[in-house]
Amino acid sequence: MIRTVLSITLIGIYVFAMAQCPSYTTTNTQSGTCNEPVGNITYSGPGNITLTVNGDLTINGNFTVQGENLVVNGTLNVTGAFTSGAGSSVTIGNGGTINSNSLASGLAAIFTVANGGTLNVVNDAGSGLFAAFIVENGGVVDVGGDFTTGGLANMVLDGAMDVGGTFTNAGGGFMSGSGDLTAGNYVNNGDDSGFNGNYNGAPLPVVLVSFTGEIDGGKVVLKWLTSQEINNEGFEIQRSKDGVNFNKIGFVAGHGNSNEEHYYEYTDWQPLLDRSYYRFKQVDYDGQFEFSPIVMVDGEGLTSSLEVFPNPTLGTIQIRGSIDNVQLFDPIGRSVLYLDHTTSSEAEQMISRALEASPSGTYTISTQTAGSFERIRVVKK
Repeated sequence: MIRTVLSITLIGIYVFAMAQCPSYTTTNTQSGTCNEPVGNITYSGPGNITLTVNGDLTINGNFTVQGENLVVNGTLNVTGAFTSGAGSSVTIGNGGTINSNSLASGLAAIFTVANGGTLNVVNDAGSGLFAAFIVENGGVVDVGGDFTTGGLANMVLDGAMDVGGTFTNAGGGFMSGSGDLTAGNYVNNGDDSGFNGNYNGAPLPVVLVSFTGEIDGGKVVLKWLTSQEINNEGFEIQRSKDGVNFNKIGFVAGHGNSNEEHYYEYTDWQPLLDRSYYRFKQVDYDGQFEFSPIVMVDGEGLTSSLEVFPNPTLGTIQIRGSIDNVQLFDPIGRSVLYLDHTTSSEAEQMISRALEASPSGTYTISTQTAGSFERIRVVKK
């Protein structure tokens, strides 16, 4: 009889505690305190639904937002892995906090840490292909392990970010903002020219100012400029016919340690017919290395095969060139449109509609074709 009484009492307490727990299949708001039993939870439902966490919600396992919206104004604790699935949107609002063991966002997902929001990740974190990871001014991100952006992802850092391990801007990724980044190591395989904030941590081995390629008669001339070099042995020049598989074609010695600008040039006397892709592998004396952005040179000497006009525009645009995947980012780096395996005509129609319905500003069109990553800025008047 004693066991029966205790059982009834515990059930009563459990039901009372669960009264503050949200539903994970509809649009709803969680308040108060909820401590879910041990187990993995997925937030998913019909249509575009939103879960707003205004209280304290603890998930004792993995938590996945599957293509839906999550707004955290209170505290969300995830003892396992937090996953923002493909097409989902997660926003940590002013006063909101997400604590998780690890974090990953999927294809074209948007993760925003707003002013006054805090993200704490014990281990590794990162964003997916075409994803956007935004830390607004006043937002704080603390990652105990490594942080890696996805290919063709958009990273906007106007707040503060502390990464205990290595921060990696992946190939085709674009990083911008004026915030503060602290990391144990920094690797840039994409484009971080838009980031003019502060970096604290292991010194960058090479600060690349520019990298271009052009046709000069029957040869291709690559030119690049550095403003800082640390422990730099040199640059292994690589070429590809598809933008994916690269082969070494030469080597240019570096300047070791220098805080002055240095201009480099390499000539490919026997370039591939039609289109060629180039990058260099910057190598330190200790064997560490990182890759430059990729430049493409075609028979007309262009570093880009895509044209968007008119630019500036009132909204309607035309696209000249072949594309496959396209994503449109707004002036603060949020993804507003994603098209998978599309055509130029379909892309210009959908992008025109999006621009016509959007306020004035500078937008970014990110494209992918056969391993070639390109970004074009478009000004909406």
